[in-house]
Amino acid sequence: QNQIAMHELNIQKTNDQKKDLEVEEAREHQKREHEIEDHENELTLRQRELEAKELELKEKASLLEIEIQTTELNIESRFGGLEKKIEQIESASKLRRSSYMEIKYRSLG
Repeated sequence: QNQIAMHELNIQKTNDQKKDLEVEEAREHQKREHEIEDHENELTLRQRELEAKELELKEKASLLEIEIQTTELNIESRFGGLEKKIEQIESASKLRRSSYMEIKYRSLG
């Protein structure tokens, strides 16, 4: 009978160890699931940050494009203004030459 009690005690110890092992495995499994959730949350947060950065870069690109176009328009208007001034100077120069030639022609004739 003593041996039966010893075997029963050993069976009980084995069952207790098995339960302890199952509890430990359940804790480890829960810990891994929690780590996976944390990692997924970090990835989601990082993705949102990247999307926000992408939008910011698109906005900056749009602003730069507007600035480039504005600068080009300013250059074109300045250049256009210079062209007009050059044309006016050339026209005035032609008038002066023709007036000078007319005065010279009259003085000779």
